[in-house]
Amino acid sequence: MTYPPDPLPLGFDEGKGVNLNMKHKLVLIEWLDSKGITNQGEYLDEIEAMKPCKCLSVGFLIEETKEYKTIAQSINGTQGK
Repeated sequence: MTYPPDPLPLGFDEGKGVNLNMKHKLVLIEWLDSKGITNQGEYLDEIEAMKPCKCLSVGFLIEETKEYKTIAQSINGTQGK
């Protein structure tokens, strides 16, 4: 198999490498999530308080509102431009 395969993959500009000039921006989103250390039930008086954990997600920004952001892990050649 030769590289790049024919037809050229999304974002690949022959002779220039990868071209990220696409419709959807690539973003890194930092967010907080709850966490726990058990997969079984617990009695209320045995539960200890825990701070939320910091998470990172990377993807293509599909939608952004005041309430939420939607990202996609990957975009195929018919969707990215």
